[in-house]
Amino acid sequence: MIRTRAFSFYFSAVLLLCSAVTATAQQAPAARPAPPPPYVPGTPTYEMTGGYQLLHLRDTTFPFGLNVDGARHFGSFGLVAEIGFAIDSEDEADVELSSSAWNFGVGGRWTGFNSGPVWPFAQVLMGLGVLHTNLEVAGLEANETETSFMLQPGVGVNFVVADGFGLVFQVDYRRTFFEELEDVEDSNNQFRVFIGARMILD
Repeated sequence: MIRTRAFSFYFSAVLLLCSAVTATAQQAPAARPAPPPPYVPGTPTYEMTGGYQLLHLRDTTFPFGLNVDGARHFGSFGLVAEIGFAIDSEDEADVELSSSAWNFGVGGRWTGFNSGPVWPFAQVLMGLGVLHTNLEVAGLEANETETSFMLQPGVGVNFVVADGFGLVFQVDYRRTFFEELEDVEDSNNQFRVFIGARMILD
């Protein structure tokens, strides 16, 4: 009797263990967590841009300059304001000439926002252009500053490389209206190339 009960107990335990192993083997493997969705840029509310600008006027190129702007978007269209400068210097014998050009502008910007990483844009700004020159000859120094109304249309592309960040390439034609410069027409036709980084803010 005792042997029969012991056999029944062990037989039941073996059956229970086999059932548990079989049920565990039949369970589906745990699902792997889904990868995060790819970044899809949307329409931002604000943008801030800063970077390098090169300015050309007359037969002179200002090789170094900086420019910053800020924009507030209302859909594809927005308002933008910018400030920047460019400098140039020449030193020959006893003659030293240094020049700086400042730009202050406000206006509108259209941007082709889309789900891809390339956002083209076009803008038209108006404001002030300021040219300052400093001439030193044999120890004698002379300064001159001219201020003019400025109209500046331009186009560019914003390459969105990360969430909230883009790289900008832009070209502009700047029309100024200086009246007292020697070569008025050529001085009033200016061209700018801008390369910078843009913060994209919701």
